[in-house]
Amino acid sequence: MVSRRTFIQTAAAGTLIPQFAQAQSAPFVLPEQFIPQYFRVKDEFDPGQILAQPRSHLRYWIEDKNKSNRYGVSVGKAGLEFTGVATIDVKKERPK
Repeated sequence: MVSRRTFIQTAAAGTLIPQFAQAQSAPFVLPEQFIPQYFRVKDEFDPGQILAQPRSHLRYWIEDKNKSNRYGVSVGKAGLEFTGVATIDVKKERPK
C-alpha cells in the first residue's frame, strides 16, 4: 500500500522532472590558450620529451628538433608541489 508521504514525494518529483529536462546550458567553449598548437622550442630539448608547466596549465611534447605541440592540461595539488626532472619508469594501462 502506498503511504501518503510516498505519494506526495512521487508527485513532487514528477512535477520537477520536466523542468530539469528543459534546462539547457551554454555550450562549452575551450579557451584559445588551451587549444593544441605548435611552437618552436630551444635546441636543448630532445624529441620525445614532455615538458610540463603546472602553474600555467600547459604541457609541451617535443615532436622534432625545435618543434613542440602544446596542450592545456589539468594539474592537481601534487603536480603543483613537484619541481625538478622526473623519468617514467613503469607505465600501466589502468593504475590504481
